[in-house]
Amino acid sequence: KRNMKICIAVSEFNPFHSGHARFLEQCRTLTGADAVVCAMSGNFTQRAEPAVCDKTIRAKAAVECGVNLVLELPFPYSCSSAEFFARSGVAIADALGIVDYISFGSELGDIEALQTIARNMMSQEFKSALANAQKNAEYVSLGHPALIEKIYCSLYGDIDQRITSPNNTLALEYLKAITESNSSLKPHTVKRAGADYNELALEE
Repeated sequence: KRNMKICIAVSEFNPFHSGHARFLEQCRTLTGADAVVCAMSGNFTQRAEPAVCDKTIRAKAAVECGVNLVLELPFPYSCSSAEFFARSGVAIADALGIVDYISFGSELGDIEALQTIARNMMSQEFKSALANAQKNAEYVSLGHPALIEKIYCSLYGDIDQRITSPNNTLALEYLKAITESNSSLKPHTVKRAGADYNELALEE
């Protein structure tokens, strides 16, 4: 019987910074994991842009900050949308056959709240409402993220954070992928701290 607990984090580390170091520390301490594995994008990132530095440099930084093993997330998935990026991470974790937890950042920072949102977004009620709204020119003009927010809040009420903020979006896709693939992975989230993506001002 295996007694070691293993946590996986799907990552880009583009570049690796102090927020990532904090995240990895939280992955280990909050899950009680004995080892942390990272499935990391190679030389191209999710937005199909070249990484700021070579994958070996980013992997070395992760190992120096406590990661036990870095695996490369294959190119077709590392450059895909959040849905396929998350699905591939869950699939890799399951294929390893030894991973207990999958950890990811989120602006919301509440795994139970995220699981509720994910279940609601997977419901036929939400899917039908979204499909109907997409036929309406008024809603289409909002753009897809704003449309999702509007439909969700109209059905289930407002939440503390935007559903479509970058890390929440990816967190929800991990949870959907776990459910859809009937994975035994235990999801864990770390609340994102500091400046947001593309923020122009740094927090002190």
